[in-house]
Amino acid sequence: MRDTLLRRRERGLKQLDDWTDPGNREQVVRTLDGLSSRHRMLLVLHYVDGLSVPEIADQLDQSVASLESALARARRAFRTEFARQDHAS
Repeated sequence: MRDTLLRRRERGLKQLDDWTDPGNREQVVRTLDGLSSRHRMLLVLHYVDGLSVPEIADQLDQSVASLESALARARRAFRTEFARQDHAS
């Protein structure tokens, strides 16, 4: 189980590197524009503004566990949309 979680985390970090690569900036912006406002807000607060999950949870008056789940869904939506746009290009 632990190995599976570590592999998922490594894969997620690799994709995050893809998102933050300056060469992907235009595609990242298009991808963010294609997400729901909630998903976009969570990703921007965490990855662009650099807020921690507890900080975001406090600002949105949510539990940390609830926010972690919402952020995971936002990441999944981003990966799906990013791949779709990459494939369409």
